[in-house]
Amino acid sequence: NKKMEHKLDNLANHVIVIGFGGLGQLVAGRLHDAGEQVVVFDRDSDLAAKASNLGYIEVQGDAGVYDAELDHAGVERAKALLVNTEDPDRKLSITLMAHSRNPKLKIAVTGANSPRGALLHRAGASLVVVTDDLIADALVDRLSKGDKA
Repeated sequence: NKKMEHKLDNLANHVIVIGFGGLGQLVAGRLHDAGEQVVVFDRDSDLAAKASNLGYIEVQGDAGVYDAELDHAGVERAKALLVNTEDPDRKLSITLMAHSRNPKLKIAVTGANSPRGALLHRAGASLVVVTDDLIADALVDRLSKGDKA
């Protein structure tokens, strides 16, 4: 734990991934493969342990409740934050807290629909990906190109 604390204290210009479910694991893996230093944040102890076992710096806790949790992950020194939890209210609170801690932070969030996306933008998100729109666009694009995958 002390070794992990030391790493977190000295970390800067890193990317924080909140939520290590299926999408969070894909995002963290791609960021790691691109050479980014990734901190994984999840409130589920099994997912946090999985992140640690995969070699990520991990923080277990609820980023949507206490500012101190985000501070622990070095949000003031991070360059980006990706929020992909399931709960839309947690996404909003995490975005608000992170933006207030680091107004220059790039914050990417998944949103359920356009009105929620607009709200997340107003809360400080730099990028909101409306998942249904993205999937619909990909399906139509592949269908029009004749792809079978």
